[in-house]
Amino acid sequence: EKIGFLKGDLLHYSYDSIASHINQTDKFTTIAAQAAFNQGKHSSVFKIVTRPLLKFIRDYFLKRGFLDGRYGFIICSINALYTFLKYSKMHELQLGKKI
Repeated sequence: EKIGFLKGDLLHYSYDSIASHINQTDKFTTIAAQAAFNQGKHSSVFKIVTRPLLKFIRDYFLKRGFLDGRYGFIICSINALYTFLKYSKMHELQLGKKI
């Protein structure tokens, strides 16, 4: 096998649309919530409200997602949605509901 370097930029697009990103987020949050619940981690209404906001602030401002323009805003918003869904699904598990 030959190992070398590629000339130019390698662009990697994980999702081909916002809808596919959100669908994948829904699937992954179900898995993450179940795993966290199985590890004895807990959620609360406070976490459901605050953690998504903190995630957005961290990604958009502190990690400078705003530099990516419209797509940076969308991705940071979906990341915050991920956090909201994960904690909401964990809370449902704590209440004895199926997710």
